[in-house]
Amino acid sequence: YASEIVNLPTGSSRQHLIDEEVPFEQLVLSGSVRYASDAMNFTGAEEGLLKALETGSMLHYEGYYRDSSLVKGTALSHLCSGSLELFADRLAGQYRELSAAREATAGSALYAHQKLADNIYAAVYENGVRILVNYGNADYPLENGGVVPAGGYLIEREEM
Repeated sequence: YASEIVNLPTGSSRQHLIDEEVPFEQLVLSGSVRYASDAMNFTGAEEGLLKALETGSMLHYEGYYRDSSLVKGTALSHLCSGSLELFADRLAGQYRELSAAREATAGSALYAHQKLADNIYAAVYENGVRILVNYGNADYPLENGGVVPAGGYLIEREEM
C-alpha cells in the first residue's frame, strides 16, 4: 500500500554466506513504487551514488539548516553531518548526475541486474538502457569500444 519508500537498503548485510548482492527489492518495486536509498550524507557518498545508479534508487539526504553545534553532545549528535552547509554542493551535483540517468531510462522499470566482472555491474531497463557501474580502481573496457571509468558509471543503450 506504499506509494513511496525511503531508506530502502541498497546492499545486503554482507554475511559470509552471501556471495553476491542482487537488488531484489528494487527489481520488484521498480516501475510501480518510487524508492530512495539510505541517507547519502550518512553513508559513503560516492559509492552511495553508484549504488543508487545500480539499483534505480532515488537519492535521499537528511539535513537541517541550523548551527550543527546545537546537536553536539545531545541524543541527536549522530546528525552532526546533517548540516546542509556541509553537503549542499555535493547534493546538487549528485542530483544532476542521477537526473541524467533518470532521463535516459525515461521512467521505464528496472528489469535485470547483471554482474559483468568483479566490481562491474549492469542495471538493465525496459527501454533498452543499461547503466554500467564500476566500483573498481581501474577502467573497464567494453567490447563495443566504450569504457566504464574506475569508480564511475556509463549509460548506454543496449543493442536490441
